Amino acid sequence: MEELNRLLASETFRNSRQSEKLLRYLVTNTLEEHEEALRERAIGVNLFGREQKYDTNEDSIVRVSANEVRKRLHRYYAQPDMEASIRFSMPLGSYRVQFETVATNPPVREVAAPVPEKRTTLWWVSGGIGFVCLIAILLYGLWPKAAIEEFWGPALASDRPVVILAPNPVVYNFRRDTHQRLRGKATSHVQWQMDPLTPPPDTTLQWREVVPIIDQYVGMGSAHAISDVSVLLSKHGRRGDIRFGSASSFQDLLNSPAVLVGAYANRWTLQLTDELRFVCGERGQTPEIVDRVSGKTYPLKNLQPDGRTPEDYAIVSRLFHPKTGNLMIALAGVTQYGTQAAGEFVTDPARLEEAFRSAPRGWGRRNVQLLLRIPVVERVPGRPEVVATHIW
Repeated sequence: MEELNRLLASETFRNSRQSEKLLRYLVTNTLEEHEEALRERAIGVNLFGREQKYDTNEDSIVRVSANEVRKRLHRYYAQPDMEASIRFSMPLGSYRVQFETVATNPPVREVAAPVPEKRTTLWWVSGGIGFVCLIAILLYGLWPKAAIEEFWGPALASDRPVVILAPNPVVYNFRRDTHQRLRGKATSHVQWQMDPLTPPPDTTLQWREVVPIIDQYVGMGSAHAISDVSVLLSKHGRRGDIRFGSASSFQDLLNSPAVLVGAYANRWTLQLTDELRFVCGERGQTPEIVDRVSGKTYPLKNLQPDGRTPEDYAIVSRLFHPKTGNLMIALAGVTQYGTQAAGEFVTDPARLEEAFRSAPRGWGRRNVQLLLRIPVVERVPGRPEVVATHIW
């Protein structure tokens, strides 16, 4: 706990009471092996005062706070003069803290260098070392890289920040006097923002009572994906430049690598991927994925009006786009669940390794599309299944 106290007293953590509180809670319960206390719902209830049955899919306080802790840990250990006997880390998808013991270098004793007996011996030794180094360099160039390095390499190698283009969904609310009329009492600003109306089904409304809201909201699945990508970039010392809605332009894509988040609410995803093999389409106002080569479709047969579904599909596209010349990655779920799962998929080294285990050598320099099927249980996306892979 001494190392934890030193970390929390640092400038990186002491200005964030919430991050300090969460990390102390997670470290304590990890050391005491309280697995139940490390579940998302338990953290929300015990630490953030949420109700016992609160909806973790709708309220992401724990996930957002955990990502903030991960960012601060990365920033703390990235300091050039940092010395720590134990390092704390928290893998994505888990709230269990991992502890890594850092070996300290033993004191170096000065030893007089032996005098070579003959010049020829030194020449042979030097030549042998040079030959070994040359072989090592050649092997390093031929040795296959990790899948996550292949996938993200061009973006991480760029000297420009990675532009993250968020979707721009239109949200509808009602005028405050309409809320008051339907509730039968005065409505506070908090109620107007957060409490859903539940009038009788045959209640009539006038269009003037409806308020379209543009460029102010982003969906939960997209927020998860943006967070996962931002954390990955931060771990590799890169910066993500997030653009929302109308704040984005084609010029952004011309100058930098880009990650397009979302499908039907992101105009750039629809425009820049419409000629690829797997595209987002619709049939009779029902969204679906279309394979333009085989003609096969992947519809969401049980999609509800509120967006809930027992399964989802997502397209992960990674290509050097001919219209921009830069690397472009699109994370396009049919619904929010698919977009969230796609974000988790492309930032998880183990999942990418599994997905590209059979890929041809050098696939990282080619264009790739993956079609994912995602089971959804209690509004939480499960582990994606790779349905199809296209590399060209």
